[in-house]
Amino acid sequence: MIIDKIAEMENLKAAWGKVRSKKPPPGIDRISWEAFEKDLAFNLAKIQKQIKEQTYQPLPVVVYKDTRSKKTGRNIGISAMRDKVVQQAVLR
Repeated sequence: MIIDKIAEMENLKAAWGKVRSKKPPPGIDRISWEAFEKDLAFNLAKIQKQIKEQTYQPLPVVVYKDTRSKKTGRNIGISAMRDKVVQQAVLR
């Protein structure tokens, strides 16, 4: 099943590698990529369990207006770190 492929630990580790390489800002949960990495095994195991049990729920996205953009008022959404990992795992 596709859920099993998404939840494979190797897939989650590869997804984390992709997320980490971008050094993204924290989302609504305020967990930085450094903090996520400190408990990486626990965080990935928790995500894996939630995906397999189909209890995973993404957190709300932080939205802010980008004032640096040439397009005034462009909205930018920032996902929580765990959601970024799951998004990358789905793409793989």
